[in-house]
Amino acid sequence: KDTVVSGTTGEDIDIMFPKSALYYNKAWTLDIAEDAKHTKRYHKRNGDLGFIDTKKAYYGVPASGSLSMFLPFQHSNYDYPSKDRNEPKQRRTTKDGNTENLEYKTESLPVKDIDEERMLRAREGEDATIFFQSLVVCEVNEQRGKDECIIEKDVNFTISDVSVTNVKIVNAVGFSYLRKNSCVSFQVPKGAKLTTRREMQKEIEKPSGGRSLRRDAKDSDNGQDSAPVDEVGISLEILVSNPRVSWNKGACSVSHVVWEQVASPSTKPF
Repeated sequence: KDTVVSGTTGEDIDIMFPKSALYYNKAWTLDIAEDAKHTKRYHKRNGDLGFIDTKKAYYGVPASGSLSMFLPFQHSNYDYPSKDRNEPKQRRTTKDGNTENLEYKTESLPVKDIDEERMLRAREGEDATIFFQSLVVCEVNEQRGKDECIIEKDVNFTISDVSVTNVKIVNAVGFSYLRKNSCVSFQVPKGAKLTTRREMQKEIEKPSGGRSLRRDAKDSDNGQDSAPVDEVGISLEILVSNPRVSWNKGACSVSHVVWEQVASPSTKPF
């Protein structure tokens, strides 16, 4: 939930409370499937066994609007390259007047200094593909019928205002349930730029035709930002695009989002 900026509801409501289409039509709703609720009630009679959180997710339909998330760039996981500074230790002048180096001393730039330099470079407006490589988005692992949402076809993904077009099913061990693939992956598109959580909140709160676009924006009510001022990352917008997706037939869901950062920069050394 820390990555969610706006577009959700239901966080302050008991997860076992029945949520009708009224909730789903308002925003992406934190919920669990009805079969999971039945299982939970059954286990409650036997000491409250079971793992209810395994099927907890945000559920959405076309009327839910956009689910907005901020995925921060994690400096601690970044592979900072070493940098050597070759400085001439001694010089001499040749007969023709040119200067040549006799000897060099090599000193490595401390990792801390590299970290600071890279942090200054990883700022709002920079090319996101230098720092982020790909994303994996998973839906809840359940079967909800033949007319349920198909995440790779019925959902649109946008990264930092650039539409994603290369959505692919993750076909690997551990990514399926009852022969149903539950995760998709895609590359960060060219043209995507780094942004900040604060900037995302500002955009959400901008009026549009006299109506505020803000919908449950996190930490905006008290005028404070939950992220450090210099924290940068990418925005992820998730929207149900198929008008046939409905609450009763099987809404779309988002249970996990994983992002992969670039191991080393694709730019020239400093």
